[in-house]
Amino acid sequence: MIIYTPIPPEILWQDKKETDYRLVEDAIDGIRMQIMLLPDQTARIERILSTDPQDFLRESCRPGTVIEYRYCHKNV
Repeated sequence: MIIYTPIPPEILWQDKKETDYRLVEDAIDGIRMQIMLLPDQTARIERILSTDPQDFLRESCRPGTVIEYRYCHKNV
């Protein structure tokens, strides 16, 4: 079986009982990215979802970078 997906395999095949983190898609400084929420009001950039090649060259948007982030649940 072959699965074609942009989701990393460790997330796809993880045990749901072991996870205590959340992945969120948000725009930070106008750049769409996927971030992992951390417990101390910070977040780690996981992926850049932008289609602009210049966004991938910015030092502040590198995957793995920890940023200050406050998650506000929006009721839509």
